[in-house]
Amino acid sequence: NAEACANLGQIAFSEQEYAEAVKWFTESLKIKPQLWDAKAFLGLSDMMLGRTADGDPLLTEAFPHITNQNLRVQVGVSLVRFHMSTHSLSQVVGVVDELEQSAQADPEVLYVAYRAYSALAAESLNSLYKRWPESARVHQIFAQAAVTQEDFPGAIKQYKMAIEADSNLPGIHYELGRTILTNSQDSAAL
Repeated sequence: NAEACANLGQIAFSEQEYAEAVKWFTESLKIKPQLWDAKAFLGLSDMMLGRTADGDPLLTEAFPHITNQNLRVQVGVSLVRFHMSTHSLSQVVGVVDELEQSAQADPEVLYVAYRAYSALAAESLNSLYKRWPESARVHQIFAQAAVTQEDFPGAIKQYKMAIEADSNLPGIHYELGRTILTNSQDSAAL
């Protein structure tokens, strides 16, 4: 009975007996290959055993079909963490998007989304900086980062460098002006 084998696998999984869980989930899937929860648990078990080459494809295949919300979050988070660790970030965007749509209130989902988007942003900035280190956009990004750190003089300097690189950059003069006024309200700033 495929469901009985899957239930035994879930018991082994909940007791962190992942090798035993793999045995039962594998048996259940031999009988009934479309048991998506069993496939997901098999993938999670493989991941816990360090067999990511086996676990990742199972999780990827099962994820869109999982209806149990808790399992869906667990699988999605596992996929995102794995792909972030292997720097294959392009594969996480769809998973993060689906997780955010289905589990908006889950703090783990929101944290994983934050980490994934932060990693993607850092990767994009790194690529931009390697290709065009003195571009207006690089200076604009550095200025925006300085503003978030409340380093207004540093931000002003970076905005001015951005304007030197491209004075037609949309919104750059406004951002500089806003930062100048945030930094000081004296007559020169006004």
